[in-house]
Amino acid sequence: MKALVIRSHREYRHVLKSIEDLMSAEISSPAGMRLDRLVGAVEAWEQRHYRLNQPS
Repeated sequence: MKALVIRSHREYRHVLKSIEDLMSAEISSPAGMRLDRLVGAVEAWEQRHYRLNQPS
């Protein structure tokens, strides 16, 4: 399965909404697998755009 890449802040917000809609999906269902892909894409986006400072 091809990786999902979020390319804009607008797309990021859209994916967050999709995640919210899929939160009750069964893990092994097609919707659950889509949820997993979307969460991975959001995690990658947030790592690139919302870096946290490392503790000193």
